[in-house]
Amino acid sequence: KMQAVGVSRVIHRSRLFIPEKREVPTDAVLRSHQLMIQSGLISQSSSGIYSFLPLATRSLNKLVAIIDEEMESIGGQKLSMPSMISADLWKKTKRWEQMGPELVRFQDRKGADFCLGPTHEEVVTDLVAQSRDTAHKQAPLLLYQTTWKFRDEVRPRFGLLRGREFLMKDMYSFDRTKEAAFETYEQVKSAYRRVFDRLEAKYAIADADSGKIGGDKSHEFHLLSDAGEDTLLSCSKCGTAANVEKSVRHLHDLPTNHNTMSLKDIANLKGIEAHFLKAYASEKPFKNIIVFTKDRHPNHTKIQSKLGHDDVQDASLDKMDESLGLSILIDHSVFESPSTDAPSSLTDVTRQKILDLASNSKSHHLTGDFHNVKHGDHCSHCQSSLQQTRGIEVGHVFYLGTKYSVPLDAVQPNHTGGFDPFEMGCYGMGVSRILAGIIEAQHDQHGIRYPECIAPYRAIVIPLGTDKNPKIQDDADQLYRDLWNSHLKNDLVMEDRTHHHPGYRMNDARFLGFPYAIVMGRDYKDNGRFEVQIRRSGEKLSLNRDQLFNLFSHGTK
Repeated sequence: KMQAVGVSRVIHRSRLFIPEKREVPTDAVLRSHQLMIQSGLISQSSSGIYSFLPLATRSLNKLVAIIDEEMESIGGQKLSMPSMISADLWKKTKRWEQMGPELVRFQDRKGADFCLGPTHEEVVTDLVAQSRDTAHKQAPLLLYQTTWKFRDEVRPRFGLLRGREFLMKDMYSFDRTKEAAFETYEQVKSAYRRVFDRLEAKYAIADADSGKIGGDKSHEFHLLSDAGEDTLLSCSKCGTAANVEKSVRHLHDLPTNHNTMSLKDIANLKGIEAHFLKAYASEKPFKNIIVFTKDRHPNHTKIQSKLGHDDVQDASLDKMDESLGLSILIDHSVFESPSTDAPSSLTDVTRQKILDLASNSKSHHLTGDFHNVKHGDHCSHCQSSLQQTRGIEVGHVFYLGTKYSVPLDAVQPNHTGGFDPFEMGCYGMGVSRILAGIIEAQHDQHGIRYPECIAPYRAIVIPLGTDKNPKIQDDADQLYRDLWNSHLKNDLVMEDRTHHHPGYRMNDARFLGFPYAIVMGRDYKDNGRFEVQIRRSGEKLSLNRDQLFNLFSHGTK
């Protein structure tokens, strides 16, 4: 009967594979993690690894389609690269040695080293290098994929927000000049903005550290949420924003003699604090670090960047090895005025140990910005107060320069008859992470609230009282056919579980996040009007048939 009028099938609620677990998992701390398991979106296979069930797969497919549209709008070309990557490529860029245990490594039966790709800079650059005769004619060349990535997290947690297997869109750009690469960089940033605007998300773009990807320019995209792991500092006046790892602030004038003060004088300053760190390479300590601050916490990322180290970890003065080198870092906060009246936090014994360590080690002193910025500090651009927020990182864009094109020989001919390396960028977007982040940022006390564009299904028809009035079911079937054929093809569900109480069925639709629940209850029986429950706004509309179809024909939110 349905097929005769163009409906190939009816999507019945009773037939949807939704293994609901309404009890909260004991290891699920974040509400998004709880909701995704409770609503049958995901099922844990092992620590940090999940099966994506039909509802989640539909959402991810819709999200990928949006991303594809925006990437293609700026000239992106989609391809698929292998997840199994030879170590030979990674060794050429030295990342095989630099990456820690989070890189999933293994050997094939012949003993050759491989990894499961957490990122594909080496693979795509080698691909372009092999296409030397054509690639330079197509610049700017933007190649991207959406594929599963792997990272052996030391402690997977928060569901999809920190898992060991995740779906990611990664794009790579190849330009002839640095100026052209910067133009491409801004185009991709704009495309990212359009993706998050379409998701109706509250997000921030923050200046960020490039980390182990490399390059000297990068920005992060964050969904704003109190559950976010990242701390962001932003200025509401000029719009400046940065991750705390990269954030800087306006500094008071430093005294003219700050570079001539002795270590002993600095250690005796009022309010002075000393922090003890160690630098590591290949998981082995190779340098002691002492950081002097005043009323500030040291920023490990800034210290790593300044000293060029792979990793910096907290240590203690008593366990510092005098055979290692020593870097003494004097943070700018030490010299700022007005000077605090607080006494030094250093005891006489600690102060003397520091001075002894400095005299017995090969040490050098550096003055600079080594501290964390905090809420209420002044913006470095306009000196207004900075505001602190939390964010879930869901995208990261990098200008790479020639970090990968040089070692992998991805070059282009120049006007002198020689060759120049391509200027590169890379642009990541955590697809499965976005889905979890949206649920975390937008859920309410009733359950999931999706942006309509990525909801598994846009609407559900809920006929009530069909056991006593079969005509309501006939009318519901007709409504389903007409909506399917007009505006909601493949996006409409029929609630057919008549053994459940009406309240249960409506609450279930709300919990699962259907953007629209079309209820055929008493108002329909008496007046022929449909109650439309709008999930995001909480509104309930009483509409006749024409108004209902008009709601969907004009686009909905």
